[in-house]
Amino acid sequence: MPPMMGSEDFGSLGDAIGVPNVFWMFGGADPQDPAPAGNHSPFFLPEYRGALDSGVRAALAGIRHYLGA
Repeated sequence: MPPMMGSEDFGSLGDAIGVPNVFWMFGGADPQDPAPAGNHSPFFLPEYRGALDSGVRAALAGIRHYLGA
């Protein structure tokens, strides 16, 4: 996925408080759904178990790398 703007002020937050930051995009759509609703839709209902597991694993990998573990 090419870089994209996640939030207008997100990039300024880490600079303002002196910490690194990252904005990750990962999916949570049901692979059987031919046209999943986006996150601003009233019909948005992600398959959260897989998305949550993937997100936590990705965050932990990033944290461990940052800490040198």
